[in-house]
Amino acid sequence: MKFFEQRQERKAKASKAKALPIVLMSDEAGVKGLAFGLQWRSVVTSGGRAAAIAMASAGGGTHFIFRGQQLGFGTLPVKNVVLPARIYPAAVIVAQQQVGDCLFVMRTGDDEFWVALVRNGAPTAADHYFVQATETQALDLAHQIQEDMSADDVHVSVFTNIEDHGFESAKGASIEEILDGAVGDIELLEPLPKRKSSIPMPVLLIAGIAIAGLSANYGYKYWVAKKAKQELQAAPVDEADDSVWSKTLAEWQTGIPRADRNGIQMVRRSIADVPVNWFGWALNGVTCAMDASAPKKQEPDRIWQCKASYTKTSSGLLNREMEGKAPSGWTLTFLPLTGLTAQWDIKLPIRTIDVALLKTQKAHLVGTASILQSLAPAMSKSVEFAFKPISIGNPKKLDGTAYMPTKAIAGLTRTAISIQGPLRTIDATIEADLDVVWRALSVTVEANDSKLTLQTSGLTGELKGEIYANN
Repeated sequence: MKFFEQRQERKAKASKAKALPIVLMSDEAGVKGLAFGLQWRSVVTSGGRAAAIAMASAGGGTHFIFRGQQLGFGTLPVKNVVLPARIYPAAVIVAQQQVGDCLFVMRTGDDEFWVALVRNGAPTAADHYFVQATETQALDLAHQIQEDMSADDVHVSVFTNIEDHGFESAKGASIEEILDGAVGDIELLEPLPKRKSSIPMPVLLIAGIAIAGLSANYGYKYWVAKKAKQELQAAPVDEADDSVWSKTLAEWQTGIPRADRNGIQMVRRSIADVPVNWFGWALNGVTCAMDASAPKKQEPDRIWQCKASYTKTSSGLLNREMEGKAPSGWTLTFLPLTGLTAQWDIKLPIRTIDVALLKTQKAHLVGTASILQSLAPAMSKSVEFAFKPISIGNPKKLDGTAYMPTKAIAGLTRTAISIQGPLRTIDATIEADLDVVWRALSVTVEANDSKLTLQTSGLTGELKGEIYANN
């Protein structure tokens, strides 16, 4: 299959402040394409999208993407060329597909390679595309990036389609899979709004010829490992550089889980496997709660800790007999004559929050609240929303004083939420797939309750979580 239809090749990079030619690859039909080698910068000042457009335009870009506080831009041919209708930055797509810090080193042609680093679900300045290159050159740069990250105690997962890559462990990947994963609308590359130029066309033509000559002359000197390492190092921060807030925000996000219905469903299934009458021991209740501590960078999972409490009936087995009945992974603690507690852990893949995808308070007060209103008749307690600003810790300037929160940071809010009612109500809430970070689920057994209503039943439960918003 002829996979790539169009391509704009690049042999060298311009300076860091200017837009770079984007390498474009599309499917055979020319409908959907991937963009490689964008210039990435952080924009967390007031002005948001307008500020991002101004920055990309000032850098000479023709196309851009702005998500959250991150801007990616570059140049594509805009005349006499039919571009794909939907163009996705490759670095954005792989950042969404993978969890944590990842390094991609991909062969895209006979002498063409893509090397890109993504951190905490976002692209970085390391979004490089080689032409007229060797496999060794691309791998050298990738190994240099990995070494630099390791020196900062950061583990990166490597993805590659190169067979002899030299990494201790690496996962397979393909350009086709990346393109297949590009399906959303907010990840699309957009053309910059047109603006009138005050520079005469002859001057622009002469400047363009001069720049093209300089780029060709520069050649592959750019791709030495020393230069690659310099790009990865943070630029000096002053009051006009917003990258310091971007770094602070990224670090905060790594400790906050994302709303995950699949995860809470796994917890619910684990509770469903707990026996109500266990060899003559009656279940009182089960509680599962997410470990409050942020997982370490090298840990792939987030832990939920579960505990079930039992009371011995007259027919219950003795403690020594119960020891041998515990399922794999359970730890029993006896209380000591009439009760026991069973404990076990559930491991769930880490999925961290992305402030760029958060809804506004109004969206929750209308949309989320409307869903809960439909469930309210079967709840035993009313649900309250009380959004409060989130403090993520102001970074410090060189003189020791704190940076003031930007508009984007100041707009982050959070509210606790609790759903209480019969177990069927808890299940209905989980299935509603609300944009809520669930942190605890408990079930209580009340088998002797003689006054059962819509709000009560023999099995009641409580869901606790948090809603995050970005205004």
